[in-house]
Amino acid sequence: MIIRAYFQMLVRILSQPAKFFRAQALEGGIARPLAFALVTHWIGAAISFLWNALMGRAFESYVSQIIDIASQVADVDSPGRGVDFMAARDRILAWFWNAGPVIIDPFLTLASLLFTSFFVFMGARLLVTPGRNGAPRVITYETALRIVCYAAAGSIFSVIPLLGPLLSFLMISLLSIAGAREVYRISTGRALIVGLFPKVLFVSFVSSILFLGVIFLVKWVS
Repeated sequence: MIIRAYFQMLVRILSQPAKFFRAQALEGGIARPLAFALVTHWIGAAISFLWNALMGRAFESYVSQIIDIASQVADVDSPGRGVDFMAARDRILAWFWNAGPVIIDPFLTLASLLFTSFFVFMGARLLVTPGRNGAPRVITYETALRIVCYAAAGSIFSVIPLLGPLLSFLMISLLSIAGAREVYRISTGRALIVGLFPKVLFVSFVSSILFLGVIFLVKWVS
């Protein structure tokens, strides 16, 4: 059964990541890994949306009261303006609490997976020696994509209220490192860079900008 197979795979990845990634084929198509990642991320996003909707009712009521007061003041100032405020309130609240983000989540997730996989692939090309210590003889984009997709199992932790996003981020990062280490047969240090290569590049870029900014300010002040 498809549902049972999905949850069995999810449990294997989360409970025995090293064993799972070591046994994974390097090729075999991207449809199944992509489907797994998209479904997992969507489940996390959908349940997280429900939690946010439940916890957001108090905030929604507060916003409604504020806009109601504003509309009453506007009616005193300019009759008929309150109707516009009420309509604006309905649109704002609908925007905050509808399921729009959940609907577009698969599209955003797909773009993120493809983008992240490209940088993991580039990191592997730089740090992995093909054929050494059991590493793949050819470093392919498909292999990187499979690592990123199965590491997305960590996104299921976003169902946890409040701490979900942080736990999800940490688990995805740890699974990416484990996947890179086992698939490419490299050390944990190199796997840390390969698995988190997109984040390493981002941090390096921001650090470089800040460093250049500090140098510019120092020279400008002096």
